[in-house]
Amino acid sequence: MSTAQTPKRALALPDFLHDEAAGGIVLVVGALVAVVWANSPVSESYTDFWGQYLTLGWGPTALTENLQHWVNDGLMVVFFFVVGLRSSASWPSANCRTRALRRFLLRLRWVASSYRR
Repeated sequence: MSTAQTPKRALALPDFLHDEAAGGIVLVVGALVAVVWANSPVSESYTDFWGQYLTLGWGPTALTENLQHWVNDGLMVVFFFVVGLRSSASWPSANCRTRALRRFLLRLRWVASSYRR
């Protein structure tokens, strides 16, 4: 292996992570793995995995919940925080065009409609 090829390989992961499509690719691959695992003969291990308890903190301030709860509640907070940041960045200012306002309202409607229980 030549030394000229080593930096390209070393930069492959950071380049992938800086690509806009990287998050979508990781989500699709993760979803496919989860579907295959949940519908395989070892699906009981999938259920057991999500039933594992995780504790954050110590003493009286410790939070102990199973992984499914952390994903459903904890990571959704992060998701809506990021959506809120994106929406606030799109908030129309005095010099914005109406297209930006339409994009913002569309995102706002999407967030509101996705939060139904």
